Amino acid sequence: MDHLIRRSRPLAVPLLASTLSVSCASASALSASSEVNSSRADARATDASRGDATGASRTDARAEASYADAADGGPIDVTRAYPAVCNGHAELCGRSYDRVAFAGTHGSYAVSSQGFLAPDQTYSVARQLQDGIRVLHFELHIYESAVYACHSICAIGSLPFADEMTSIASFVAANPTEVVTMLLERSDSTITADNIGDVIKASGLEPRMAVQQVGAAWPTLGDMTQGGQTVVALLDDTTGSSKNWLLPRWQLTWETPWDNTTPMDFGQCEADRGAMGDGVYVVDTYLEDQVISTVAHSALVNYDPFLLDRFLYCQRATSTLPNFAMVNFYEASDIFSVVDVLNGFATAPDAGLAAFPPDAWPDGGAPGVDGGARLDAGSPSDATADAPHD
Repeated sequence: MDHLIRRSRPLAVPLLASTLSVSCASASALSASSEVNSSRADARATDASRGDATGASRTDARAEASYADAADGGPIDVTRAYPAVCNGHAELCGRSYDRVAFAGTHGSYAVSSQGFLAPDQTYSVARQLQDGIRVLHFELHIYESAVYACHSICAIGSLPFADEMTSIASFVAANPTEVVTMLLERSDSTITADNIGDVIKASGLEPRMAVQQVGAAWPTLGDMTQGGQTVVALLDDTTGSSKNWLLPRWQLTWETPWDNTTPMDFGQCEADRGAMGDGVYVVDTYLEDQVISTVAHSALVNYDPFLLDRFLYCQRATSTLPNFAMVNFYEASDIFSVVDVLNGFATAPDAGLAAFPPDAWPDGGAPGVDGGARLDAGSPSDATADAPHD
């Protein structure tokens, strides 16, 4: 399959005019990136050494481009005093939370490196955060008298939710200018909102939890980092919650259908859950046609042009910026370069959107050459270790 064994097409055409505008930004401010962004830069430098022009064009664009909010019809106010950098970019400090795109993982806890029999990811939550993932998804159950993250059936894979929260708490303490989101689900009939909230509180995260009223304007990333409230927890059912920072997910977000099995399914951009147009837009881009997901099979949707076209298509179809870009096996994808395009730090062609979604997989759906999948598209691709990259 040609697009799975080549680097993605160079992003060298002007951004979609309906969403992005160009202005000068301070290149010196970008040098203040946190340690975690340094890790991502190293990985992208490795891409460039492989002959990838995309990484270079993306870096150049960061010094030149800034985002304009199409809904407000003007550029972000840059007169506010914000931190030097937010989520890796000075420009993001002045944007509201719902005007930013974030890389996310579906089934963030269901990782092959920690023994899950039906994994959606390879690496731990701690590693995902180090690599640049900023939206984490958890299905939560009461198992062995405690709160566990399980992939439908706890017997085939489970992790103590407390351990996952400790990983997040450690990360945000070390990276105070990074905003992280949790998508939480009460996945059995016995678990309560306070069961979940109590675990989050016990991890020490409570002072960092963002509070958001339904219908109120979202704060900017700069306001969130300055106030120290850099963790957003969105719970599918907050009934009975005593924690004002457990936010009602389906009143603050809306999400595309998740059970996609064919190429044409990825043309569905409407709300499957939540009300279309209500706040944060979640775009699911992973396959649900196999009982057990694999890196090789996920490659059918994880690379450009398919991955980029999926998000640009939904952006055009809904006139809404995709905020949470959710994938399986992120390390074998172009998700980080796609998020750069959505945030305006790289340019993207849109000539292929007229043919999206395709009616068949290229090459009959083969997941790569000799059954393999191409790795490394903007994040570390070491498939043997589960440790942060330096």
